[in-house]
Amino acid sequence: MSKGENITHLLSKSSCYCLNEDPRSGHAHLFYGDNTLALKSDADEQLILHLAFGQTCALKSIFLGVPDDESCPDTVKFFLNQTNIGFGDANSDMKPIQSAQLIPGKDITIDLLPAKWNRTDSITIFVQNNHGSPISSLHSIRIYGIAIMSTNVADIKSGSG
Repeated sequence: MSKGENITHLLSKSSCYCLNEDPRSGHAHLFYGDNTLALKSDADEQLILHLAFGQTCALKSIFLGVPDDESCPDTVKFFLNQTNIGFGDANSDMKPIQSAQLIPGKDITIDLLPAKWNRTDSITIFVQNNHGSPISSLHSIRIYGIAIMSTNVADIKSGSG
């Protein structure tokens, strides 16, 4: 399967957020491409990262850059087009579209199920636990896919007859 093009730049950064992030190591660090900067959790190992796109996309894969220590996430769950997911929701029986197990020091590209991710407005990533550290950490993320052309109804001019 083609991984598509890097569409991370299509994220609407003002609509993206992370719950339980350390304010000194926030989610914006994921987009710099610098492994010395990282997203880190604050109060415990759990994180909820919500990424919203400026237009509907068909996602193909997600690359996660992970640290080589116990702060590497272990179980990561992916939710589609959900807004306002809290830790109670993500820890409950709310079923993710996909999940993955991560290994410290092994950056990973997760292939997404095409039939599930073909009309994506947002993705929420839940770091449920890690490999033993009191905090979790990620150093980069890239999202691959294609933008879906959509018609803006405001751009359609009515014909006069």
